[in-house]
Amino acid sequence: MTRGRGLALGIDLGASGGPLRADRLQHHACEQGLIVELCGRDNEVVKLPPPPPVDLALLDRGLDVLLQGLRTIRRT
Repeated sequence: MTRGRGLALGIDLGASGGPLRADRLQHHACEQGLIVELCGRDNEVVKLPPPPPVDLALLDRGLDVLLQGLRTIRRT
């Protein structure tokens, strides 16, 4: 599920793996050079702050990293 406020969006993993899956996704993203934050009551939301001006190819790369992470990191 996605959540958002203003330009900031988040991937809420509370119902699909919770804080442990969010932590694993954050580490996966970091290993691929993408910085994301965790937030929410139990750090179960992967926060995607709005990027500074960025070209579409770089934005697509970041989204691919997150999608790959969600697919490879199993629910706990």
